[in-house]
Amino acid sequence: MKKGLLVTVISVLALSVLFTGCQRKGESASKAGGYKIGFSNGYYGNTWRDQFISDFEKVAEEYKAAGKISQYTVSNADTDADQITAINSFIAQGVDAILVVPRVESALAPVVQRALAQKIKVICLDDSSWEGAYNVVLDNYNTMEVLTEWMVDEIGGKGNLVYITGLPGENWDTVRNVAVKDVLSKYPDVHILAEAPGSWSDVDANRAVTTFLNTYKNIDGVLAQDVMGRGIVQAFQTAQRPFVPLNGDSVNGFLKIWKELPGLNTFTYTFPPGIGATGLRIAVGLLDGKTFKPDSLSQNVTNPALKNSVVVPIPYYLVRNLPQGKPRWMNAVNPRSRVIDLEEALKVNAGQPDNVTMDYIMTQAEVDSLFQ
Repeated sequence: MKKGLLVTVISVLALSVLFTGCQRKGESASKAGGYKIGFSNGYYGNTWRDQFISDFEKVAEEYKAAGKISQYTVSNADTDADQITAINSFIAQGVDAILVVPRVESALAPVVQRALAQKIKVICLDDSSWEGAYNVVLDNYNTMEVLTEWMVDEIGGKGNLVYITGLPGENWDTVRNVAVKDVLSKYPDVHILAEAPGSWSDVDANRAVTTFLNTYKNIDGVLAQDVMGRGIVQAFQTAQRPFVPLNGDSVNGFLKIWKELPGLNTFTYTFPPGIGATGLRIAVGLLDGKTFKPDSLSQNVTNPALKNSVVVPIPYYLVRNLPQGKPRWMNAVNPRSRVIDLEEALKVNAGQPDNVTMDYIMTQAEVDSLFQ
């Protein structure tokens, strides 16, 4: 072989190796054998969380069947210590990505930083402010902004409310509480008589509202987060008090109760359990080497210096009847969200068990559109 030809052959082989070993722009670089995924859920105390885990496992199994995931582990934590132990275990197992719903964000910061230092992708399904991690989160702030504006409209801009919060310490609850205070700061004639944690539980919410009904005779509205509507309605029924405007739930059983009670004036939203499965789709995209389009990421709610959040809008807001015209509260609704009436909501949830929440998981195509 002539020297010139030999050099040419070697050059071609070198270029072949170079281009075979490097990921071209827009192509996936899947790990041989599939990725290992750890999922640390910080609370498992209601049917919403059960559906949340089921949705995640459904999509994980789809990826497993396609060879994208080799294994996944789900851990539910009762305490901060349990969650720290679970994440340390994931790190020791050599997982490629960890999805987290923190019980308390600050408690997990050191172990999350340890995971990031090991080049593990960390996806928080909450409004965390961990630098180096991504958030995939539903728009908690806007949700409570809309609900609070609706309540103010319903009581005519003045009156007394009681407020049922979520689980103290969790960021979802904290961000929603900030939204409520921000909205009510614009309405000096609206007062919160009292608030209590409902812990996203019908039982706890029922207990809190029962106490309020026994304490206050001048309640004009019950502002509440989701997953607690049935407990609130039952408290009014047991106390034999007429309904006031209240926030309900998008679980199928509540929709049926709402249909059966024409005097029940409520407004609610869909907080889809599928957000965990959406987060998994995004995690796999990142592991494949994809990068976000600049407009796919929003500022972090708790740390505006970070731009690391994929904010998924609420799919549906639910009213008994669609309003005539455009009331003030509709100005706060994200353009990507829909306002639907009770009849349409019942059709969406037709055939589902009573404990199933109206759901939404981003499709693979929708997730792919987030990336360059």
